[in-house]
Amino acid sequence: LSENVQVDGAPLIEVTQPAATVVYLQWPQEENATFYDLRVNKQGSSDGSQKFHVYGETIILSDLSPDSTYCFSILAVKGTMSGPESKPVCVQTGLAS
Repeated sequence: LSENVQVDGAPLIEVTQPAATVVYLQWPQEENATFYDLRVNKQGSSDGSQKFHVYGETIILSDLSPDSTYCFSILAVKGTMSGPESKPVCVQTGLAS
């Protein structure tokens, strides 16, 4: 499974699911970006979204809950400025084997 989504001016995020509970996210480098804010939202979870600072243009998220839907969005941070945020990309994890 692989999906690309782009919002004008926002990073183009690509999600690949190499295993049932693992996702690989990548996006093109934004000029002068210090780091990227990745938001991970597990649908149906009362915990809200998680936010990660990512230094680089790729991240592997493993040990995701099986049979769950996760939505990911990213935005570039340049010093004290940030955004725009990409459109969320949602992935359904598989059943653990």
